[in-house]
Amino acid sequence: SAMTDSQGNFRLAGLIPGRYRASYSSPHEDNDYYSDQIEFEVVDANVEGLEIKTRRGASLSGVAVIEGPADPKLQSLLFANNSFTADVQHGQIRSGLPIRRIESNGQFRFSGLPSGRVWFRANEWRVKPLRILRVEHNGVEVKDGIEITRGEQVTGVRLVFTHARGVIRGQVKFAGALPENAEIRITATP
Repeated sequence: SAMTDSQGNFRLAGLIPGRYRASYSSPHEDNDYYSDQIEFEVVDANVEGLEIKTRRGASLSGVAVIEGPADPKLQSLLFANNSFTADVQHGQIRSGLPIRRIESNGQFRFSGLPSGRVWFRANEWRVKPLRILRVEHNGVEVKDGIEITRGEQVTGVRLVFTHARGVIRGQVKFAGALPENAEIRITATP
């Protein structure tokens, strides 16, 4: 990565020959811009004249809540940095954008989003006992993501989490012998 100067110029050094993608991102929390990725190739000479165009993106804001009795321990997990992610489908590209901060009252905001459809997921390693139960927009449950357009300001999103306490126990039986060092994974999808 490289920082730009005040004119937007940048320089990436030490690249080996190959195909690359570049895009704009900002270290600032409330950044309203995004860029599409550009592709370029390094062959046997320096590459010059690349232009990354930024666009004002959409913003999406709302509140995250835990269904049921308030548990300060669970709320502190939820309100920690990067506790959930917005996945944005923009054309053929799907990217995950971590929330940078959830306020102590549960409010959150994503900004600089491209047009597309937004889904939410919990970062399980951060909020292990919590799962997203449902997503609501203006009081209506949303199952297929929220459609956003460039520059739009979407409000009224409500992420409802639940304390995941269920346990499933069982046994896997195999018809034959397993290969040595076999690794077995069991998944349950709601």
